[in-house]
Amino acid sequence: MKSKSRVGALLFAFFLLAVALQIGRAQEKCSLTYENFGKSFMQKYCVLCHDSHKSCFMRFGAPAGFDFDQPTGIQTRKNAIVRFAVTNTFMPPPWMTKPTPAERAQLWQWLSCEYGS
Repeated sequence: MKSKSRVGALLFAFFLLAVALQIGRAQEKCSLTYENFGKSFMQKYCVLCHDSHKSCFMRFGAPAGFDFDQPTGIQTRKNAIVRFAVTNTFMPPPWMTKPTPAERAQLWQWLSCEYGS
């Protein structure tokens, strides 16, 4: 049992290292922008609920002020996006299509590059 938990911890550590390396590369290159990545990612995975033009039940539980249909809303909530969509992968909700791990890594790269660490 201990060896399984050690293997799991080791794999998780390697995953975190890979993500950190990807972030380092993103900060060097900054090839991902709102126009070539962020806008389409947000449209595909987030804006169904996180849209500034929607209110109440049309937001499917998304809190007011967490609007990702414009760059300013994304910049304002960058840390929450990273926490819920990259680090913990709680978003999008279970009933929606989920981004791949590679897309989540790109999301982190783009947010770090475009809006700072």
